[in-house]
Parts: sequence; structure tokens; C-alpha cells
Amino acid sequence: MIAGVWVEGLYLATQVAAETESNELLERIGEQKKILDQLLLILKNYQKQDVFYTKHPCARTNPVKRSL
Repeated sequence: MIAGVWVEGLYLATQVAAETESNELLERIGEQKKILDQLLLILKNYQKQDVFYTKHPCARTNPVKRSL
């Protein structure tokens, strides 16, 4: 759930940033790379549990990480 909230918040922030000229907001979005690293560490604890298991649990986050 926390990952979904983070992704949605980041999405909303990027949409606002696209419509405004806020350097502060762009800095905050860039800072999310650190948060993503921490979030991935948390999620790795659950990657082998049957309820959460996928073949490549971080495959969908890599494009996000590269774009930050």
C-alpha cells in the first residue's frame, strides 16, 4: 500500500510540476530518488512471499528510478 501511495503522490507532483514553474517542486521530485531506494529495500523483504511474489519484483520500478 505504501508503494502505491508513493507512486500516486509522485505522479501528482509531476503533473503539477509540468503545469507550473516551481524549482522547489522539481527539487522535491528529484529528492524522491532517495525515498525510492529506501522503498525498494522495504519491498525486497516481501518479494518471495506468495502473496506478493512476481518474477521480477523491481522490474516496474527501474524506469521510475532512471527518470528521477
